[in-house]
Amino acid sequence: MDPKYEKIPQHIRDTLLRYLQFGCPPGSFMTAVLSNDLRGALSNADAASLDGLKSIWLFTVNEMPGLAVGGSDDVSRWISDEALRKTTMNSQIGEKAIKILAGTHQGQAVTQGFRGETLDALIRELGVTTGKLAQWRDERIAAI
Repeated sequence: MDPKYEKIPQHIRDTLLRYLQFGCPPGSFMTAVLSNDLRGALSNADAASLDGLKSIWLFTVNEMPGLAVGGSDDVSRWISDEALRKTTMNSQIGEKAIKILAGTHQGQAVTQGFRGETLDALIRELGVTTGKLAQWRDERIAAI
């Protein structure tokens, strides 16, 4: 993972993944960040999000598809327009953003598997298929 994004808390990574891929509305903190509302972001941040705010902001500026950020209208459009999301997320920019956000998630899942957590528990916790978990494991092993 790029060091400038390491301080993005896992719950924010998960929120951004759901927002980018499925248009799930983020909470008030991330809605403010995505809408370029610093006052709203600061007033709605939990401690971990506040600590990672610079990394979160850098990610939204440098890696997020431009159509997914900007103002509250842009965020609303991203949430409501499935065709826009699909077209954008199938581009190189969309794929790169997902890879950055999911990389740590995948690594943690594989590490949990290596520590002996049951496959069923990991699948339930992460909401992925057995095949996806096996793919992540194989990718991590190949990278060693």
